[in-house]
Amino acid sequence: MKSRSKKDIQDERRARRQLAIRAKVRSRCYFCEKKMEPDYRQEEILIRFLTKRGKIRPRTRSGLCSRHQRAIARQIKRGRNLGLLPYRIVA
Repeated sequence: MKSRSKKDIQDERRARRQLAIRAKVRSRCYFCEKKMEPDYRQEEILIRFLTKRGKIRPRTRSGLCSRHQRAIARQIKRGRNLGLLPYRIVA
């Protein structure tokens, strides 16, 4: 049995991590695909872009384009201000 070097093990771990990260990120923007704009009244859509703790997901995780990421942040904040969305999700 051939022993693996430390560098081989590190390369393998790095490859696994990159695959795991890629699997979680959408390839295309949700709003560009649907040809719509985010709106603070669409709670079920906005909740998809919040973490379990109620934080806004970063662009790398949500898969949105930069334009829609800014818009979603604005609409989530507007919804929170009006009481439609929670500031914190207690679970």
